[in-house]
Amino acid sequence: MPELYKNGDSDLLKKIAAHRKKLVDAVENGLSLTDDYVIKLSQELDDVLLEAQKKHLLKKALKEIASSLEE
Repeated sequence: MPELYKNGDSDLLKKIAAHRKKLVDAVENGLSLTDDYVIKLSQELDDVLLEAQKKHLLKKALKEIASSLEE
């Protein structure tokens, strides 16, 4: 399991889940994937996913730096 899910990032995971739910609900309620609202929701989800990815990569880099200092 990626470290992102282990270190108290439940708020970030909740944001991802909430944005994903809004997007799925919009499409299930008949909005087109090209609808401006759906595109906006998709872009917001992309932003949150990018935030999560950056956070994970930063944690990984810091862990590698710490490990190299211990050697």
